[in-house]
Amino acid sequence: MMTGMVPGGSPGPASSAGIVATFPATSNQTLYWREALQPRTGTALNAAFRRRIEGRISDSAISHALQALVDRHEILRTRFRETAEGTLVQEVLATLAFKPDLVDLRHMPSPQREAELERLGAAEARKPFAIVAGQIAAPLFRVLVVRLSQELAYVHFTFHHLVIDGWSVDIVIDEFARLAAARDAGKSADLPPVEMQFGDFAMWQTDVLASGALDAERDYWRDRLAGLPRFEVQPDRLAPPRDGDGEIRSILLSPELSAAFESLARAHSHTAFSMASAAAAAALHLITGEAEVVLGTQMACREDPEAEAIVGPLLNTVILRVPAHGSDRFLAFAAAVRASALEALQHQALPFGEVLHDAGASREVDRSPLYSVNLVVQRTNIASASALDRDYGAFRVASAASHSSGALWDLSLFMVQREEGWRLSCEGARALYDTATIDALLAVWRRVIEGAVAHPDAALADLAKLEAHERRPWLRQIETVAPAVVRAPPPAPVRRNPRLEALEDRITVLQPDGADVPVIAINNASVLYPVARAIGSDHPFYDIAFCPSPVRVALPRRHFQDHARDAVEMIRLARPDGPYVLFGLWIMEANAIESARFL
Repeated sequence: MMTGMVPGGSPGPASSAGIVATFPATSNQTLYWREALQPRTGTALNAAFRRRIEGRISDSAISHALQALVDRHEILRTRFRETAEGTLVQEVLATLAFKPDLVDLRHMPSPQREAELERLGAAEARKPFAIVAGQIAAPLFRVLVVRLSQELAYVHFTFHHLVIDGWSVDIVIDEFARLAAARDAGKSADLPPVEMQFGDFAMWQTDVLASGALDAERDYWRDRLAGLPRFEVQPDRLAPPRDGDGEIRSILLSPELSAAFESLARAHSHTAFSMASAAAAAALHLITGEAEVVLGTQMACREDPEAEAIVGPLLNTVILRVPAHGSDRFLAFAAAVRASALEALQHQALPFGEVLHDAGASREVDRSPLYSVNLVVQRTNIASASALDRDYGAFRVASAASHSSGALWDLSLFMVQREEGWRLSCEGARALYDTATIDALLAVWRRVIEGAVAHPDAALADLAKLEAHERRPWLRQIETVAPAVVRAPPPAPVRRNPRLEALEDRITVLQPDGADVPVIAINNASVLYPVARAIGSDHPFYDIAFCPSPVRVALPRRHFQDHARDAVEMIRLARPDGPYVLFGLWIMEANAIESARFL
């Protein structure tokens, strides 16, 4: 059993007798493990964030809340071990006593106090979780509480990516605050029971991969990544192997420009993600001059309601390939980016670790596999979104900018919505990029957004005029996944996924024309045909069937929500852009409601 307290999350002794469950690591956890062993990674797999606590909260309430979190969520008391066969497993400990580190700065003068707060936060973010003899001990998180006054404190959380993702952070913060507030008020927090632990998800994913249910996804990604070029922004120096050190620079769009950007997205049926991705890809094309932009981005992968409350790394990575030419009109280019993102979303189920393995991508000591530029677009931000500011009894949990734990990619782009406007950020590997280079990239990105808002149908080349120092064409041959290829030609048409072909065959067009909102009915085309006629010609009308005849592909038995996901795929195949009117009869009415929730 565990013995003693674990101050700040430092590992304590545990014997095999204290293990209550052993699960296989997920494919992505195994990827993180391999990445953690690379010298270039450093502490970049740390997930560091902090919150500002305004009001009265006791040290005992903080400690109680953190212990309760560890007791509730198995992943927070899980350790990792590599077996003699080289397989990574995760072992859940029966108990783990946890205490935060507490630092009181109330005695210091204000200027020194603020400086010490920042120094402590930066040090916490960069403190490693050590892998020793093929093991990493629990807990894989730590907490530092810094008090600045009687009614002001900062709580620093640092997790390893093996146990957390951005969605989970929101769960942890909310439950922590509710537990602490209830403790100080002498009440029960009344949190709902945890129905599914991360180990359950790991077992489920292992079974799905072994069943072959994701083979069509494998085929899609093999085809999609064939001949993938190594897209990079020319570095300031070809450095020796990196140490994971990074620098983050940011700029804030004005409220007027932010509002205009959102209006442009809505006017052309874009999400914030697809429009922001288009602007980022256009900026990267103008900077590099490359005919294809390659970006990595992350998906939450929590479409199943049962997965919404899991604390653990469910997040998955997908790759966007975007052909670009200076003569492309921005709106047409943005539509192509949206289509690429939608296609990636429809194939997000295959873990990125599996994608890397199937692509034959090697893990090099000085670079990330397959892509070097990552993009994150967030309407709420785990580090600083005002949407997460909330009152909990006698205190308020407020946003606070976090410290960088290191650069996992050569360049990481962030577009984050804040109350005062959208914030553009770029984290660059210090070994590769100077501060001036990162600032120049951000300046081009902002000018592209300004140009797109002012002239949405302008050619990419006309969105922003670049100065000489802002252009960074790649000066050496681009490497590809297939080493024999020097530069990839424009991408060939992707071989159609047989599963999508089968779904497409199950779409019946009952009324093809009309400028009004399309109506999508689920099943029973013969019954619904007169309904389509009665609605009239202003509404396009489609039926999607769940009982195709003949059946061209064998689909495994699936949960109700999985059928709703099939419906969503068919809806998007029929009409890529919403809005929609959905309906069905009897049980298909419930399917229509569930499909609407996913959409």
